[in-house]
Amino acid sequence: PEGRYFINRRNPNSEFYLSLGINYPNDQDKAVARKAGKNPGGDIFIHGGPKLWRDRKKVDWTFGCISVTNKEMETVYSMVQQGTPVDIFP
Repeated sequence: PEGRYFINRRNPNSEFYLSLGINYPNDQDKAVARKAGKNPGGDIFIHGGPKLWRDRKKVDWTFGCISVTNKEMETVYSMVQQGTPVDIFP
């Protein structure tokens, strides 16, 4: 996704080290996907590393999410609340 989104959930017990949910897809994303005849997907998170070991060099273990280091995630998680804006750009 690209554009402005908002944190809409916090999960300290996810399969990754902490996670913050993003309100994707929003109505505009759904409309664009529908017009293109595609599924917009969903469940985009900002998170740390996986709790279970995965070979991060052989597979895309993020499944389309935004990954940061666990230390960075601790900082981000402590600073943001639900409703915090998140701008995603290439």
